[in-house]
Amino acid sequence: MAAYEAVDPRLFSRGLLHCDPAPEAFRLNHTTGVCGLIDWSAAIRGPLLYDLASAAMYVGGVDQADCLIEAYLERGVVTEAEAELGLLTMVRFRWAVQADYFARRLTTGDLTGVTSSADNEKGLEDARQGMF
Repeated sequence: MAAYEAVDPRLFSRGLLHCDPAPEAFRLNHTTGVCGLIDWSAAIRGPLLYDLASAAMYVGGVDQADCLIEAYLERGVVTEAEAELGLLTMVRFRWAVQADYFARRLTTGDLTGVTSSADNEKGLEDARQGMF
C-alpha cells in the first residue's frame, strides 16, 4: 500500500474500469473479429492502469504479459510513461486486492464457483506469491 500511495494519482489517466478482466470474461466473434468483454457488475471509475494491471496479473504477471501490454499501449488507453511509472506497483496492488478477495472467501466459507476451500486457499497463495 505504501508503494501505491507514494505515486501521485493525478499522473494516471482515469475512466471506466471493468475491474476484473479475467480471460474468461472476453468473448471473440470469430466471424467478425470483434472482441467484447462481459460481466461489468463491478465497474467503477478509476485509474485505467488498474485494468491493465489486472489483465497482466491474470496471465502470470508483467513478465508474461509483454504482448498484452504492448497491444494495450498501442491503443493509447494509457501512455507508456504511465505504464513505466506505475504498472509494477499497480500489479502488486492488484495482487493485494486478489489476496483480500480470497481471504474473505476463506473466512466466510464462500465456495461460489469452486469445488472446495482448497481452491480459495490456492487463490490466496497465488496472490501472496504475486505480491513479491
